[in-house]
Amino acid sequence: MTNLYGETQKERTPRHVRAGEKRVREPKISKEYAKKAEAGSYRLCPPTRYETEFRHSGWAVRRAKVTRALQSSGMGRSSGERWECCGSDAVVQWSETTKRHRISANYCKSRHCEPCARSRGNLIAANLRGKLAEVPAGKHRFVTLTLRHTDTPLRSQIVRLYAAFKRLRNSKWWKGIVTGGAFTCEVKWNAQTERWHPHLHIVCDSAWLPVQELAQNWKRITIDSFRVDVQLLSNVKDASYYLAKYVAKGTSAAVWEDADRAQEYIMAMRGVRICATFGTWRGVSLTKPNEKITDWVAVDRLESLINRAAQGESNALHILTALQCPGTDDTT
Repeated sequence: MTNLYGETQKERTPRHVRAGEKRVREPKISKEYAKKAEAGSYRLCPPTRYETEFRHSGWAVRRAKVTRALQSSGMGRSSGERWECCGSDAVVQWSETTKRHRISANYCKSRHCEPCARSRGNLIAANLRGKLAEVPAGKHRFVTLTLRHTDTPLRSQIVRLYAAFKRLRNSKWWKGIVTGGAFTCEVKWNAQTERWHPHLHIVCDSAWLPVQELAQNWKRITIDSFRVDVQLLSNVKDASYYLAKYVAKGTSAAVWEDADRAQEYIMAMRGVRICATFGTWRGVSLTKPNEKITDWVAVDRLESLINRAAQGESNALHILTALQCPGTDDTT
């Protein structure tokens, strides 16, 4: 078995094995890796088979394609190591305050990693609900801004999209009816036309946002694009759900089926802020972890919990089932 860099792995003792527990066979790492880890150069360890299956089984096939695309796009050593070790050293924790379990582990936090993107979306949704609670009911709007489909390279389209939205936010018309908000960028691939389709999804504070006037102003700025959409969000839950949904979504699955297309997407999104705030919301961190909950206590290693569940222990099976529900592995 080799890692991302073709290095043969060597057996190691788990970091979280408690005194008196039976030793568990884990993935191997190279001698070079072991030396650098001991020297402090590398601190991450490869995940076990159980950790990998728990974290990535839902998208294992696509993850292999994304891995190849990241490698071909020149992924750095440090980023590659975090990607490879995503989900390793997984420990099950319990909070008496929240009355629930969660998993704490090493996460790559890559925007191209589906579990990490989903966790980031959950975190953004939670923070967004807190911010939207400050806004009176009936002032939440969900806006979509698109560009006309062209054969222009994706990077150029994204740059143009962000520049046009900045001009819209700076316009007198926009400032007169929108106070602040947050936005995310979604990139779709149209397999029929073989064209990229980047667009912005925006949650904003506005008591009145006429779609026809928005379309006119958007066309005035972009010259050739006028397709927009405005929806009234009746409650905070809907508003937070919409934005978090597109953060976690990533891009179209078809993008990863073609090596050149996948590489273009990776390079085009490099350095792009896919979720940010503006106006009176500027400075609000949507990805800041909840620091109010400080009573997380480690109760077991994930691998040990899986083994206990496999042996028929009902409590372990109950915990494992709860952990597999969406939003529980949100420690990214």
